[in-house]
Amino acid sequence: MVAVNENGSVESEPATLKVLRPATILRHTESQNLKLGAEAKFAVAAVGRGNLTYQWTFNGSPIPLETAHSLVLPNIQGANTGLYAVRVSDSIGAAFIQPVQLNALVRPTFIVQPQSRVLIAGDSLELRVEVDGLKPLAYRWRKGAAPISAAQRTPF
Repeated sequence: MVAVNENGSVESEPATLKVLRPATILRHTESQNLKLGAEAKFAVAAVGRGNLTYQWTFNGSPIPLETAHSLVLPNIQGANTGLYAVRVSDSIGAAFIQPVQLNALVRPTFIVQPQSRVLIAGDSLELRVEVDGLKPLAYRWRKGAAPISAAQRTPF
């Protein structure tokens, strides 16, 4: 820098500007749809200043002891379905990935089956079920082998 007035000028010593960037994630992980019992693996590649630290989360909560650049879930089950993310930190700041979805592909199962009924001709019938499985679930009702729409009325 040069300072100037009516009596002359003076030049400063050179100064160095160093721009420090916080941790940066170079390679993100992706969502996965896997069969029960499969192994899920999430991994990121990051750069930063000093030692990088990692913290994986499941549905927004830290996963204890999961502090490496990758997360491996062996033998996934339905309870593993959810959102996974990682926070990468260095001596300056932190970077986050957008949460990714892991879906454990679970075949739907009936919790409550439809109940048999005896009706008088002309009565209405309402059948209910409870089903567990990977959401969203779709339902298809049938009378015998023929499909029935929700709005269709069939005499019994």
